[in-house]
Amino acid sequence: MKISIYRMDYNEELLYIGSTLNYEKRKKSHLSKCYNANSKGYKLKIYKHIRDNHIPWDMVKFSIIVEMDVKDKIARFRLEDIFIVSFKPPFNSRRAKHSKKEYRDEHKEKISETNRKYREEHKEEIAEYMKEYGIKNHKKRCDYCKTRYQAKKEEINEKRKRKETCECGSVYRHDCKTIHERSKKHQDYINSK
Repeated sequence: MKISIYRMDYNEELLYIGSTLNYEKRKKSHLSKCYNANSKGYKLKIYKHIRDNHIPWDMVKFSIIVEMDVKDKIARFRLEDIFIVSFKPPFNSRRAKHSKKEYRDEHKEKISETNRKYREEHKEEIAEYMKEYGIKNHKKRCDYCKTRYQAKKEEINEKRKRKETCECGSVYRHDCKTIHERSKKHQDYINSK
């Protein structure tokens, strides 16, 4: 497939880099998204910047950086991403080839900070929702736990029957290891080493 990697500039200032299969159609799409409040991309920061700064659309210059044949969509986005990383356009909201997982991994701290702020600001609403959810789904949760227990009952009982011998000389159930490790006998043994 033949693609075009293009750039949008205003007064010699790079705004955006993109890729397309149909260059003319893509330019019209940018225009529509910029001024049509019903369009899906209307709120993107590049269009908001153009509208807020009263930049006339005919002053926004489009130019093709490179045209080439690529084998698939992944190759297209990888090529676009090379230009985004090189030129660092201010209004590309994210890198071209990034999946949602890659984006989350790259912005982990920012996302967790945003989530933390949200939880703080909406603490009462979240608590109320969780309370209502708990009441509404109590029976469903109980049924789920019972079903899960019944399905794994034999496995759980086998683990309970399994005995372990500690280096301190005590014998404990496999599922009680942490309790044993906090016992006085075990602590005395560890401290006497």
